[in-house]
Amino acid sequence: SYQGSVYTTFQNVTFTAGTTTMSAVDGTDLTVDETLTITGTGTLTCGGANDITVGRDWINNGTFANGNRTVTFNATTAIQVIGGTTGTTFYDVSHTTAATLQFGNDAAARTFTISNLLTWSNGGVTIGRAGIADVLNLPIAATTLTIPSGRTLSTIGTAVLNVGDTTGTNGVNV
Repeated sequence: SYQGSVYTTFQNVTFTAGTTTMSAVDGTDLTVDETLTITGTGTLTCGGANDITVGRDWINNGTFANGNRTVTFNATTAIQVIGGTTGTTFYDVSHTTAATLQFGNDAAARTFTISNLLTWSNGGVTIGRAGIADVLNLPIAATTLTIPSGRTLSTIGTAVLNVGDTTGTNGVNV
């Protein structure tokens, strides 16, 4: 288990075979300045009062259990990728920097879900890559998607954004 009072900020973090549970007794969050990776046999479980901040990319090739916690993406690079071979279900996502948050990173289609709240105040959001049918679901009942002034929400190729109880096969479905 990760104990938050020991180390809380890392350059790059890879969660490998087995399960890592964030269970800091003092509520200390995990900050990854660069890339957070979960390998194919790895599991990251958020427990307690722990949120995660990622400064570069989120690569999930394994299992992520969100524990109803927030993942903040705060890259200073032009594009911050949420990808990997496995789709990810987040509880809350916060995106507040000028970077574009890119859901999908390679030739495999996957589904990403934000089950509670998307806080978006800066930068752009892009779903998919050319020719790939990535999906971002925002299934919250009575969902309101607010696109900040001067910011861009885009789907590429056959990518899909479903808001509220809608489902669709291309573009933005509200």
